[in-house]
Amino acid sequence: MGGSGGRPPSRWLVAALVFIGCASSALVFAYLNFPGVRAAILFPSYAVVTTALLVSPRRDWGILLVASAAGNFAPHLLTGPITFALSTELANGARAVLVALLVHRFAPAAAPLSSLRGGAVFLGAAVGVGPAVGAAIGAAMVVLHRDADYWLTWRAWFLSNGLTAVALLPMMWMLVAARPAWPRPARLLEAVALGVGLIGSATLVFLLPVSEALLPAGVYYPLPFLLWAALRFGSMGVSAALFALSMTTIGGAIADTGPFVAGSPSENLLQMQLFLIVVAIPLLLLSALIEQERGTAAALRTSQADSIAQRQVERALRDADQRKDEFIAMLGHELRNPLAPIGAGLELLRRKPDADERAARTKEVMDRQLRHMTRLVDDLLDVSKITQGSVRLALEPTDAVEVARQAVETVGKLVEQRKHTLILTLPDAPVTIHADGVRLTQVLVNLLNNAAKYTNPGGHIAFAMVVEDDRVVFSVRDDGIGVAPEMTDRVFQLFDRGEIHPGRSQNGLGIGLTLTRQLVKLHGGEITLRSKGRGCGTEVIVELPAPMTPPI
Repeated sequence: MGGSGGRPPSRWLVAALVFIGCASSALVFAYLNFPGVRAAILFPSYAVVTTALLVSPRRDWGILLVASAAGNFAPHLLTGPITFALSTELANGARAVLVALLVHRFAPAAAPLSSLRGGAVFLGAAVGVGPAVGAAIGAAMVVLHRDADYWLTWRAWFLSNGLTAVALLPMMWMLVAARPAWPRPARLLEAVALGVGLIGSATLVFLLPVSEALLPAGVYYPLPFLLWAALRFGSMGVSAALFALSMTTIGGAIADTGPFVAGSPSENLLQMQLFLIVVAIPLLLLSALIEQERGTAAALRTSQADSIAQRQVERALRDADQRKDEFIAMLGHELRNPLAPIGAGLELLRRKPDADERAARTKEVMDRQLRHMTRLVDDLLDVSKITQGSVRLALEPTDAVEVARQAVETVGKLVEQRKHTLILTLPDAPVTIHADGVRLTQVLVNLLNNAAKYTNPGGHIAFAMVVEDDRVVFSVRDDGIGVAPEMTDRVFQLFDRGEIHPGRSQNGLGIGLTLTRQLVKLHGGEITLRSKGRGCGTEVIVELPAPMTPPI
């Protein structure tokens, strides 16, 4: 589990680095406590010595633990007698050794944070077992030397170590063990864009003075950038993103800004630590799962010579895909949970008279973003249900004309806001088909929404429905940005958002057309997208089975 390539550094050099890292970080954080609470926010020495143990052979652990204890010893004397400093180092050493033993024993030897098992073992050991045992010993030592409550001391010790395990330890471990190569220019540019977006959104929420009305929903602003890091940059990217978010959040709390300053100091510290830990754990697992799936796919492509090995890899890929679907379903539910109280809080704010026009506009922005996030989460849950085969259509006689009118009514506000001209062509008489009216409306709303979003303001959208022989055909045509001919099939793939058009915001997760196609297939129909290229508009055609009765 050491670094890849080259001669390993001398044990004495590693020990010296451990001593310097522990001493400097312990000195800094001995004074940098959470405002109003005599409790450390982080304990970087935990990350330093644990990283050293993870990448070093066991025969060197003794000298590394001595170096760590020596580095932490002097700062601990500032907070208690010699016996207290020695006893706390017993807790710190036991915690780091336990984590290293568990990871070495149960995590895959190669790239442990690049698999779901390795990520789960690491988090269980570094966030759970190690801090729990270290906190149990440390809290007992504190109670013996001071008048302190054991469980409150245990909780403070446990959470500061748990936060260190998700904010510092993964990035430090991967930088030392993996030694990542310098990225290609395009990749580096994407990483810079991600970093600017993440730090900008985190600064807006946690460092700058903002309206209290923005704070409940504001803590979720960095979430899209964290998901971007997990999906595109794997464990290393999400670890760096979590480090940046943690440092920004802690900086805001120390500067008395952001969402974690409203309650008492102990409540603020608890909420901030729990927020960062709860956000970090699923993201680290998601990045490990994605890297595992990529690794499994790569193995599948290179194992053509051995048919037995190929079948094993295929089975592993299916298992990984199933776990991904299950994780996405769980993630969708977890993202949905905070939306309800946010919506309730926004409704309460809406009932209060606005102080000025700026407050009213702020509420409108919050409401629009909340509805947008709710729609994205609903689409994510629907895709998850379809991929797991748990969606059942409520098929019944349905008036397709009325469904089309309801879809137009739903997107009418968006069409009006963007000043589009909507040309509607529908049969005069009802057309009865065997369909799920709610899901069919969802299909048509998705298509009309896309047409409205990807057509420049003042554009034209044509929505028509006709009965042709044994088919009912819906068509949505626009004069918008268009799609390259080679992309017309790819846009239906999950998380694919087509071409990135300069100057245009890419809203959404790339799941709307995937969901639409699956719902059309469940109705026994077909969907086709046509475009002559960029700037030439798009036409989407949905064909469903014959009506139950011929139109009059």
